[in-house]
Amino acid sequence: MPVRECPISSPLINRAIEALWELSVVHDLPKGVGEIELFADDADEKLLIELLVTADAQQTATGLFAEEIERAISGVVGVAAVPYRRNADETVAAPELNGVLEQRGNALTGRDYLDYRIGEFGYRVSAGSFFQTNRHLTSTLIEAVRAGAKGKLAIDLYAGAGLFTLPLAKSFERVVAVEPAPSSFADLKSNAPRNAKVVESKTEAFLEHTRQKIDFVVVDPPRAGLGKRVVSGLTKLGPKSLAYVSCDPSTLARDLPGLAAAGFRITEAHLFDLFPQTFHIETMLRMER
Repeated sequence: MPVRECPISSPLINRAIEALWELSVVHDLPKGVGEIELFADDADEKLLIELLVTADAQQTATGLFAEEIERAISGVVGVAAVPYRRNADETVAAPELNGVLEQRGNALTGRDYLDYRIGEFGYRVSAGSFFQTNRHLTSTLIEAVRAGAKGKLAIDLYAGAGLFTLPLAKSFERVVAVEPAPSSFADLKSNAPRNAKVVESKTEAFLEHTRQKIDFVVVDPPRAGLGKRVVSGLTKLGPKSLAYVSCDPSTLARDLPGLAAAGFRITEAHLFDLFPQTFHIETMLRMER
């Protein structure tokens, strides 16, 4: 859609959209560049631009296009190319999910990461890594997840760049953070405090081999939810309490009966409108065993 501004987006991103439109008058998108993603920092002062590129992208043309973008938009810390493979036979609600990010982004100009602060916590977020983008509500989400939670050991599953890992490390003696995606794991490793152990693993595999006594677990899965294997693994793990952060109410509802059958009951339910003017809603359930 030819959108030239978004009334609910940030001023910096709107300036970038306008500049990209002006650039499009004289430059077509280079072959193989399927999408441009804009990621602003918490102060709305710095911008990381990600070019999602397919295998047929021409490196020289893409690099020159990145330089044009950097000159046209103020506040850009870097332009990165993120290899992307489309799934032609897959149909999902959001077009940006109709494909797979194959690996970490590579800086074409500047750097391939953005520094992001949420309260007292600082994060490095690289091109291709997952991170929440609503700078007004993310701190509220964090506080809801960790409110009253403390003890010896917490586990952060689907940890991403460590959004919940860092706050949990303030309340627990030890934190284990688990993340399979290479880009997010590299950021997690960089961001994690000393009392946090980071594990590069799929959640199912990690749960199958974990036999520790755990006080608190945070799960923040993608839209696919947990699924039967993870629910089964969590019930065997037997944490005292659990925080389930869900971006899809339907998969959350699918997962809840298995957790309820294992003795978990919902003690709190929070809804976060992280994506205003869309049908998406973020849900956070606190559950006790």
